[in-house]
Amino acid sequence: MAEKCQFPLGLTICPDGVHELDPCAYEVVEKYRNVTVEALRCPVCGHTEIS
Repeated sequence: MAEKCQFPLGLTICPDGVHELDPCAYEVVEKYRNVTVEALRCPVCGHTEIS
């Protein structure tokens, strides 16, 4: 697995003015019906998130 995606040094994006944007572009890996749980994986670095 590659190192987690990062913005260029010194660049920070806060769309709501408070929380930093995650630089990964996640794809749905698994999706379950009738619940709100998704496993997401960045195709660039392989970082996985659960939402």
